Amino acid sequence: MSRDNSQQLRLPFGSAKLVDQNEAAAFLGISAKTLATWRSERRYSLAYVRVGRAIRYEPAALLAFVQRRRVGPKPPARAIPVSRQSRAALRKTA
Repeated sequence: MSRDNSQQLRLPFGSAKLVDQNEAAAFLGISAKTLATWRSERRYSLAYVRVGRAIRYEPAALLAFVQRRRVGPKPPARAIPVSRQSRAALRKTA
């Protein structure tokens, strides 16, 4: 089974490093305070890493969280190519 990489989300930061709460919140489009509330109340299953007192997030965990929360259809596929003959037929009916 092959994956279509064109429809995957892209991270605005390097995926090899852990990101802090501010970067994770910016990626999710929420405030850092909201992210801290979600974590303390265990509202959502968003995995994090504790490094001493610091909280870090794995980029893969952020992407997985967003994909699990997706509601509705997948992003639109590329347009279907239409031949010149089909275009001419469409113009005649319009």
